[in-house]
Amino acid sequence: MPLRCFASRTGLQGEGIEHVPKPELPQTRIHGDAVATKGRREKKRREKRREEKKRKEKKRKEKKRKEKKRKEKKRKEKKRKEKKRKEKKRKEKKRKEEKRKEKKRKERKEKKRKREEKRREEKRREEKKKEKRKEKKRKEKEKKRKEKKRKEKREKRKEKREKKKQLWT
Repeated sequence: MPLRCFASRTGLQGEGIEHVPKPELPQTRIHGDAVATKGRREKKRREKRREEKKRKEKKRKEKKRKEKKRKEKKRKEKKRKEKKRKEKKRKEKKRKEEKRKEKKRKERKEKKRKREEKRREEKRREEKKKEKRKEKKRKEKEKKRKEKKRKEKREKRKEKREKKKQLWT
Protein backbone atom coordinates (compact mmCIF):
# COMPACT_ATOMS: atom_id res chain seq x y z
CA MET A 1 0.00 0.00 0.00
CA PRO A 2 2.64 2.55 0.82
CA LEU A 3 4.21 2.01 -2.58
CA ARG A 4 0.99 2.72 -4.39
CA CYS A 5 0.58 5.85 -2.32
CA PHE A 6 4.08 6.93 -3.27
CA ALA A 7 3.36 6.12 -6.93
CA SER A 8 0.12 8.05 -6.86
CA ARG A 9 1.89 10.95 -5.20
CA THR A 10 4.60 11.06 -7.82
CA GLY A 11 2.07 10.87 -10.61
CA LEU A 12 3.49 7.65 -12.03
CA GLN A 13 0.50 5.46 -11.32
CA GLY A 14 -1.38 5.99 -14.52
CA GLU A 15 1.54 5.05 -16.76
CA GLY A 16 1.37 1.36 -16.11
CA ILE A 17 3.79 1.48 -13.29
CA GLU A 18 2.01 0.01 -10.35
CA HIS A 19 4.88 -0.71 -8.02
CA VAL A 20 7.43 2.03 -7.97
CA PRO A 21 9.85 1.26 -5.20
CA LYS A 22 10.36 4.06 -2.65
CA PRO A 23 13.87 5.39 -2.94
CA GLU A 24 16.10 4.86 0.05
CA LEU A 25 17.04 8.24 1.43
CA PRO A 26 19.98 8.52 3.75
CA GLN A 27 19.19 9.82 7.23
CA THR A 28 22.33 11.91 7.49
CA ARG A 29 24.64 13.84 5.22
CA ILE A 30 27.33 11.58 3.92
CA HIS A 31 30.74 13.10 3.12
CA GLY A 32 29.42 16.63 2.61
CA ASP A 33 26.63 15.52 0.27
CA ALA A 34 24.24 18.50 0.02
CA VAL A 35 21.11 16.40 -0.40
CA ALA A 36 18.37 17.78 1.89
CA THR A 37 17.24 14.72 3.74
CA LYS A 38 14.29 14.32 6.06
CA GLY A 39 16.67 14.37 9.04
CA ARG A 40 18.23 17.63 7.94
CA ARG A 41 14.85 19.21 7.37
CA GLU A 42 13.76 18.09 10.80
CA LYS A 43 17.00 19.33 12.31
CA LYS A 44 16.54 22.71 10.63
CA ARG A 45 12.95 22.88 11.83
CA ARG A 46 14.04 22.01 15.36
CA GLU A 47 16.81 24.60 15.13
CA LYS A 48 14.37 27.22 13.88
CA ARG A 49 11.94 26.36 16.67
CA ARG A 50 14.74 26.57 19.24
CA GLU A 51 15.84 29.94 17.84
CA GLU A 52 12.23 31.16 17.92
CA LYS A 53 11.89 29.93 21.50
CA LYS A 54 15.15 31.63 22.46
CA ARG A 55 14.06 34.84 20.80
CA LYS A 56 10.69 34.73 22.54
CA GLU A 57 12.37 33.98 25.87
CA LYS A 58 14.77 36.86 25.34
CA LYS A 59 11.86 39.15 24.45
CA ARG A 60 9.94 37.97 27.52
CA LYS A 61 12.96 38.51 29.77
CA GLU A 62 13.55 41.95 28.26
CA LYS A 63 9.89 42.81 28.85
CA LYS A 64 10.14 41.53 32.42
CA ARG A 65 13.35 43.51 32.97
CA LYS A 66 11.76 46.68 31.57
CA GLU A 67 8.69 46.14 33.72
CA LYS A 68 10.89 45.63 36.77
CA LYS A 69 12.86 48.78 35.91
CA ARG A 70 9.63 50.73 35.41
CA LYS A 71 8.24 49.50 38.73
CA GLU A 72 11.52 50.33 40.47
CA LYS A 73 11.45 53.81 38.95
CA LYS A 74 7.83 54.24 40.03
CA ARG A 75 8.66 53.03 43.55
CA LYS A 76 11.65 55.38 43.81
CA GLU A 77 9.52 58.28 42.54
CA LYS A 78 6.85 57.44 45.10
CA LYS A 79 9.48 57.23 47.83
CA ARG A 80 10.98 60.57 46.75
CA LYS A 81 7.56 62.24 46.71
CA GLU A 82 6.76 60.79 50.12
CA LYS A 83 10.08 62.06 51.46
CA LYS A 84 9.41 65.49 49.96
CA ARG A 85 5.91 65.54 51.44
CA LYS A 86 7.20 64.53 54.88
CA GLU A 87 9.93 67.18 54.68
CA LYS A 88 7.33 69.80 53.75
CA LYS A 89 5.12 68.68 56.62
CA ARG A 90 8.06 68.79 59.03
CA LYS A 91 9.05 72.28 57.89
CA GLU A 92 5.45 73.47 58.20
CA LYS A 93 5.26 72.04 61.71
CA LYS A 94 8.56 73.69 62.62
CA ARG A 95 7.39 77.02 61.18
CA LYS A 96 4.12 76.83 63.12
CA GLU A 97 6.01 75.95 66.30
CA GLU A 98 8.32 78.93 65.78
CA LYS A 99 5.34 81.18 65.18
CA ARG A 100 3.68 79.92 68.35
CA LYS A 101 6.85 80.42 70.38
CA GLU A 102 7.27 83.91 68.98
CA LYS A 103 3.68 84.73 69.89
CA LYS A 104 4.23 83.47 73.44
CA ARG A 105 7.46 85.43 73.69
CA LYS A 106 5.68 88.59 72.59
CA GLU A 107 2.86 87.97 75.05
CA ARG A 108 5.33 87.49 77.88
CA LYS A 109 7.17 90.64 76.89
CA GLU A 110 3.90 92.57 76.76
CA LYS A 111 2.87 91.24 80.17
CA LYS A 112 6.22 92.19 81.61
CA ARG A 113 5.98 95.66 80.10
CA LYS A 114 2.49 96.12 81.52
CA ARG A 115 3.63 94.91 84.93
CA GLU A 116 6.53 97.35 84.85
CA GLU A 117 4.22 100.14 83.79
CA LYS A 118 1.82 99.31 86.58
CA ARG A 119 4.64 99.15 89.09
CA ARG A 120 6.02 102.50 87.95
CA GLU A 121 2.52 104.01 88.09
CA GLU A 122 2.07 102.65 91.59
CA LYS A 123 5.42 104.02 92.66
CA ARG A 124 4.58 107.41 91.17
CA ARG A 125 1.23 107.42 92.95
CA GLU A 126 2.93 106.53 96.22
CA GLU A 127 5.44 109.30 95.71
CA LYS A 128 2.63 111.73 95.05
CA LYS A 129 0.82 110.63 98.21
CA LYS A 130 4.00 110.94 100.19
CA GLU A 131 4.60 114.39 98.79
CA LYS A 132 1.04 115.38 99.58
CA ARG A 133 1.37 114.15 103.15
CA LYS A 134 4.65 115.96 103.49
CA GLU A 135 3.10 119.15 102.14
CA LYS A 136 0.15 118.78 104.45
CA LYS A 137 2.46 118.27 107.43
CA ARG A 138 4.54 121.26 106.40
CA LYS A 139 1.44 123.40 106.02
CA GLU A 140 0.16 122.19 109.34
CA LYS A 141 3.45 122.98 110.96
CA GLU A 142 3.48 126.40 109.35
CA LYS A 143 -0.05 127.05 110.53
CA LYS A 144 0.86 126.02 114.06
CA ARG A 145 3.97 128.18 113.97
CA LYS A 146 1.99 131.16 112.70
CA GLU A 147 -0.66 130.53 115.30
CA LYS A 148 1.97 130.37 117.98
CA LYS A 149 3.51 133.59 116.71
CA ARG A 150 0.13 135.33 116.70
CA LYS A 151 -0.57 134.05 120.14
CA GLU A 152 2.77 135.33 121.34
CA LYS A 153 2.14 138.69 119.70
CA ARG A 154 -1.26 138.90 121.30
CA GLU A 155 0.27 138.00 124.61
CA LYS A 156 2.91 140.66 124.22
CA ARG A 157 0.33 143.27 123.30
CA LYS A 158 -1.79 142.26 126.24
CA GLU A 159 1.18 142.51 128.50
CA LYS A 160 2.04 145.90 127.07
CA ARG A 161 -1.50 147.12 127.67
CA GLU A 162 -1.39 145.76 131.17
CA LYS A 163 1.82 147.57 131.83
CA LYS A 164 0.38 150.78 130.42
CA LYS A 165 -2.67 150.39 132.54
CA GLN A 166 -0.55 149.88 135.58
CA LEU A 167 1.48 152.95 134.76
CA TRP A 168 -1.66 155.10 134.48
CA THR A 169 -2.97 153.93 137.68
